[in-house]
Amino acid sequence: MDETNNTTSGYYSSADLRNILRQLWSQYSVWSRFYIVSRMADLDDLDVVTNRLYEVPIDLYNVLRIYYGSNFALEFENLLRSQIALTIQIIDEISAEQPIDTAESNWKSNADQISLFLSQLNPYWNKQVLQNLFYNHLDMTIYEAQKRKYKQYASDVYEYNFIEYHSLMIADYFWNGILNQLYPQQ
Repeated sequence: MDETNNTTSGYYSSADLRNILRQLWSQYSVWSRFYIVSRMADLDDLDVVTNRLYEVPIDLYNVLRIYYGSNFALEFENLLRSQIALTIQIIDEISAEQPIDTAESNWKSNADQISLFLSQLNPYWNKQVLQNLFYNHLDMTIYEAQKRKYKQYASDVYEYNFIEYHSLMIADYFWNGILNQLYPQQ
């Protein structure tokens, strides 16, 4: 994916691919954060924020279909859409001060499915690494939602800093996997 020697039509340049993946994974965390803030403050923008959060899987589909085709990209989109629905359920349960055990278990099961699917799609995406990335993201999101719920705003903001950085790690892991799979000699 060298900009000067890109013979594969339709692919992003290496730099562009990295940037778009970073943008999209950052949007996942940003719109999740907006959802947390809106839910905990009972704001009127919750439907708008939710709809925007659900656009992230579509955006990732549009990138991944270039490299893996529509069927694989659609499978990933559906799995990520389920993950977002479960994230919303967890945040809603935290807001209502209800137990999150079942939703969290379902979320981890979905993350396991995503990790397995992706590791079978690309040998440079390790199932265990992906599970760790997704589980850590969930743990941080739960912590962030709890801090926001109990008005511990400094901790909430501080936690989001970690989530933002972690989202970039996920994006870079995806980027490296695509590059290594398509151009292993580079």
